[in-house]
Amino acid sequence: MSRTRRLNIPLFITTLVTTATVLVQNFGRSVVEAAIVQNATNIETAEPAEEPPEVQAPEDKPWPVVLEAARLDGHWFQLAATLQLAKVPADDEALVDQAIEVLLDHLRPGGDETIEGAAAIAIKELGAASLPLIRARLEDDDWLNVATACNAIKALGHAAIEFMPELIGFLETQEAPQQRASLYALQGFGADAIEAIDSVIPCLASSDFNVQCMACRVLEPMGPDAIEAEKLLLEILATGNPSSRGWSAIVLGAIGPTDSADIVPLLVGKLQESRAFVEKQRILIGLAYLGRDAQRAVEPIEAYLDQRKHRVETHAAYALYRITGKQSYLTELVADALSDRNQQHDAFEIVRRLETEALPLKDAIVEQLSANGEDVRELAVLALGRLGSSARDTIPDLKKRLLDSDTLVRLAAVDAIKAIKLEENDSRTP
Repeated sequence: MSRTRRLNIPLFITTLVTTATVLVQNFGRSVVEAAIVQNATNIETAEPAEEPPEVQAPEDKPWPVVLEAARLDGHWFQLAATLQLAKVPADDEALVDQAIEVLLDHLRPGGDETIEGAAAIAIKELGAASLPLIRARLEDDDWLNVATACNAIKALGHAAIEFMPELIGFLETQEAPQQRASLYALQGFGADAIEAIDSVIPCLASSDFNVQCMACRVLEPMGPDAIEAEKLLLEILATGNPSSRGWSAIVLGAIGPTDSADIVPLLVGKLQESRAFVEKQRILIGLAYLGRDAQRAVEPIEAYLDQRKHRVETHAAYALYRITGKQSYLTELVADALSDRNQQHDAFEIVRRLETEALPLKDAIVEQLSANGEDVRELAVLALGRLGSSARDTIPDLKKRLLDSDTLVRLAAVDAIKAIKLEENDSRTP
């Protein structure tokens, strides 16, 4: 989640009686917070492991006030109120619709990205209940409403797969704004976006570099099934801008070796001639996808292991790991980068791509739970959650983040503990 404006929502004493304090109780100490604090010890000690409790609003909760608070742009409790809308009573259809409309308004392009991220979290929790209102906006004549609907579809992911025909229709308009909105939504479907592949591939020929990059993002999870895109991807690699060239390299790597192109020397050549570190990073990801088929690239990649100032060192180590299977460089360099403010986001991208293979980095990740930047703390929490039951011993550290000064870090901590406990339960099931 991008964090252009962070809102820190402190915990407040719940015994004050003024009207202002009622608002603080509703929003500063949100329902989510209160349940987290009350049940923090249960998360660690329950045997067999229990999921963090489902948070429900009390019957006398002033939901109209919550709705109004969620609409107050720039107010210090807007973030908490927006997240709280995910918990509106499901049996109150009118209230649910009001909540969804507020959340959709927050997903309009050009808004605050932190609030937009919170709205995406909330609308995903509401799930199928949001589909009719999303469809209404998707069919609206106002293009901003259509783009808003596409943002909501991305947030819902597979739960919104019914909109695939409309998204394909937008791709076929050959209008860049419609294509960008549709491609963004399709990213939420992962490899299942393959149903749209015949309409996605022509987007690679767009004169809009953003359309090219977004089409590549949709194609990446398809791997070898995106083979029909190879010709256009090679053209982008040769003539695109640094961003689109980098993305084409990722997809070419994900497709894998083919009879029609010797991709390894092409990627190595672009790696050596590029002056853009982001392009270099993406080319290295492409080579990592090729794995042992990229043995010829080992020596050129090794040259980038001592170029921290160019921000490609961790990506080079990752590529070498995928190609050679040797993890020594990877663990050392990524662990070091996790503590370097200039490289932390690059390092966490590698951690994300490693998924459960990031286990040797667990201690280095735990150290970042107390980082000064809330964005880094959140990335560390999310990384531990992806490790599943292997991160069982980090639950005491994660519990401390349940009381973090940042709302999104607290929410991520709940999800991470839940993921760890669920996988642990599954592993115990005969």
